[in-house]
Amino acid sequence: MRRISGPMAKRNKVLDGYAAFNNGEWATLEKLLCEDVVWHPMDGGRKIEGRDKVIAHLKDLRNTTVVELLDIAIDTRANAAIAVDFTRTTRKEGDHACADKIVFEGGCIKEVWHCAADTHQHGHAGHPATPTKAHSHP
Repeated sequence: MRRISGPMAKRNKVLDGYAAFNNGEWATLEKLLCEDVVWHPMDGGRKIEGRDKVIAHLKDLRNTTVVELLDIAIDTRANAAIAVDFTRTTRKEGDHACADKIVFEGGCIKEVWHCAADTHQHGHAGHPATPTKAHSHP
């Protein structure tokens, strides 16, 4: 039997997560996220902590706007992945590309910086609708 390498396994989990969001497969997302996952929204809002709250946030996002992942590129290093995606949306920021930093711990997704301009936990989130306005993650 062949073993899937760590970077490939992380890549597959990221792809599975984006597909689950696109298709509204919340049980799949629940299996991918750590129980104590932290989500940093692209608008610089307050971080969302805990699997149930993150899934509720994603459900709300999916159910209140047209959001669809169109294309993605992923690179994995150590315990993190950087996903550059292009998304179609009816939200105020419109169709856009963004970089997400996804951190793994113990095989599950522990932390996500969604649309982080520099993809670092201490960095500027950069919002397509307000490119000159600074954002922070309290």
